[in-house]
Amino acid sequence: MSSQTRCFFSRLNYSRTQISNICSSLSGLGNWLVMLARRL
Repeated sequence: MSSQTRCFFSRLNYSRTQISNICSSLSGLGNWLVMLARRL
């Protein structure tokens, strides 16, 4: 594999990790909002 291809794949993997992190934090925020709404 050439270095360019490897760089591209590592960048792709990094962005995928970022997306999953964002999704998990959003779902955590949603759970927190639901908990807050139940208390009211």
